[in-house]
Amino acid sequence: MKILVVDDSKTIRVQVEKTIRDSLQDYEIFHAANGFEALEILQSNPGINIILSDINMPEMDGMALAQSVRKKKELNNIEILFLTTECSKALKTEAKRIGVCAWIPKPAKPALLLSVLERVVTRIFNKAQVSA
Repeated sequence: MKILVVDDSKTIRVQVEKTIRDSLQDYEIFHAANGFEALEILQSNPGINIILSDINMPEMDGMALAQSVRKKKELNNIEILFLTTECSKALKTEAKRIGVCAWIPKPAKPALLLSVLERVVTRIFNKAQVSA
């Protein structure tokens, strides 16, 4: 399983990776500081399954990243999750419309983050079995 963590805070990226690595084995984790970097990583590292992104970032925010991913056929099957301090109902509605599958509030409690990730990973495996 490959996860791309996108956040302009290096501290958050490192904390998220540590949480994942401490509990979930065999995950390849990539980092990006904004949406533009994330798109570059997605292009050069095929097979990323999950994007875990902040919304508020410089240069390209999480909403713009999610929209860009959904427009590219080769990336459209990636599960997108937001990890953010934002709590606006309008933003949540827009994210859902774009195809964001989960909204995790910051600061993320490790148990919640892992629970959501495990649910998403299960959904990915179930999709793969149905299409096989």
